[in-house]
Amino acid sequence: MKRVGAIICLTIIMVFTAVGTANADALSVKDIAPKDKETGMALENMGFKVYFNKDVEKKSNRTANKKLCKITDEKGREVPSIVVFDPKNKNVMMVLADTQNKKTKIKGETKYTLKIEKGFRADDGSTMEEFTSSFQTLNPSTSMK
Repeated sequence: MKRVGAIICLTIIMVFTAVGTANADALSVKDIAPKDKETGMALENMGFKVYFNKDVEKKSNRTANKKLCKITDEKGREVPSIVVFDPKNKNVMMVLADTQNKKTKIKGETKYTLKIEKGFRADDGSTMEEFTSSFQTLNPSTSMK
């Protein structure tokens, strides 16, 4: 009877260890600026700085990864954006509103959301699940007071 109990315990330990290892290998967002649900963000140079737990700068992944990053306003309309990878800090990416595009209109007191879709790929080939984060821009009329 002790032998059966020992086998069951070892099996359970092996399963939990395997599950923990599988999740540790996944790509994930380690930090983001501005923080999720932050308010009072400036209208100029609007965007998100994303810190990953792995490097994401590999040139062969950039085109596909850029297509998976979108900024939307509170009505779900996509804001034209630029995705920039940092060759010095390979685990950092910036998604910025494209202010050179005439269609880009950033409004005050508006919630903007970054969505990184499932399948975003790290340099080592691992992928991540969908990620979202949002912030609200400040009211320009009250910020001058």
